[in-house]
Amino acid sequence: MIYYEDMDKKQKILEFLKGRNLGVIATNSADRLAPESAVVAFSETMDLEIIFGTLNETRKFKNILENPNVSFTTGWD
Repeated sequence: MIYYEDMDKKQKILEFLKGRNLGVIATNSADRLAPESAVVAFSETMDLEIIFGTLNETRKFKNILENPNVSFTTGWD
């Protein structure tokens, strides 16, 4: 069951995300067990999924393959 209050929250989150195009993704390196953060351009889906591109040679790509648990933030303005 979908509540109207939940729909309102989702819409507010979508509006917030649509007003931004940069975020920071934090991953964890498996070899050094150290957090690593990177600024990424992103987009979002209507289901509140965050989408960003990266090359497979980057640390964040390798880190996400080894450990898909990440942190994401945006809206520091």
